[in-house]
Amino acid sequence: MRIFRALMAVALLACLSPLIAMAIADAIAQWHGCKLDLVAVHPCIVGGEDIGHTLLTLAFMGYFLMATFPIAIGALSLWIIIEIAVWWRRRAARTSG
Repeated sequence: MRIFRALMAVALLACLSPLIAMAIADAIAQWHGCKLDLVAVHPCIVGGEDIGHTLLTLAFMGYFLMATFPIAIGALSLWIIIEIAVWWRRRAARTSG
């Protein structure tokens, strides 16, 4: 069961990684006082280098949520159903035996 839980946690993390990438891009842009939108690349100088294009790429990762979020909801639902079934079986085994 530990392996199943670890695999489900990794799957959920992978499905939510576009959201994490978007949040990281926004945090970096706000931290350094840069403008970030999905219309155009804006210059953002950090450590002497322009990372505006990288921030825009990270922000665009959010569009992958349209594909991965439904998968995450399904995986979370499956995980909850299996956890309830395992709990129910253990409870039944304790009361009967």
